[in-house]
Parts: sequence; structure tokens; C-alpha cells
Amino acid sequence: MLKQISMRIPEETYGIIEKLSKLEKTEKSAVIREALEKGLNKIKKDVAIELYRENELSISEAASLADVSVPEIMEVLMQHGIKSKMTIKDLEEGKKTAEEII
Repeated sequence: MLKQISMRIPEETYGIIEKLSKLEKTEKSAVIREALEKGLNKIKKDVAIELYRENELSISEAASLADVSVPEIMEVLMQHGIKSKMTIKDLEEGKKTAEEII
């Protein structure tokens, strides 16, 4: 279900929305929803990256916050020059847990 929100935006931003709406032959609200969704996805990733960098989140928590898989967040982190903090011990424990589950 869609919720309604009212807000004020700069005239320049409105002009961009209007132009995109005409070019895409769609409603302005659809352009705004798409922009909002893409912007929120970027913000979630940015926050996940920063919190992982500051040791506030584990790799799986960062992936969950960013709404991506662990391999995807690892790729994003590598693109930002952030190395994994996983140790051999972490990998061994993960393997042991996986073996117990199977």
C-alpha cells in the first residue's frame, strides 16, 4: 500500500522531475518514487559501509542493512578499499557451523 507524503522541493528539482516525467511519458510521482528508492538504496549502502568500517556492524549485518547478499557487500567494500576483517578463525568457525547444520 502506498502512503502519501507532502513536501517542499527546490524549483530546480521540480523542473528536473517535470522534464524526466515528460521524457519518460510517466507521472511525476513515478519519477519521484524511483528517485527516492534509488537514493534510499544508496544511503543504506553508504551507512552500511561506514558502520562496517567503524566496526559497528559485522559483514552479515552490513549486508542485511544494505539489503544485499554477503558476497555483494564484500564486493562493495572492496570497491571502497575496505578489506575484510574476517580471520582464519572466523572461517573455521563458519565451516564448523555449516557442517553441524548439514
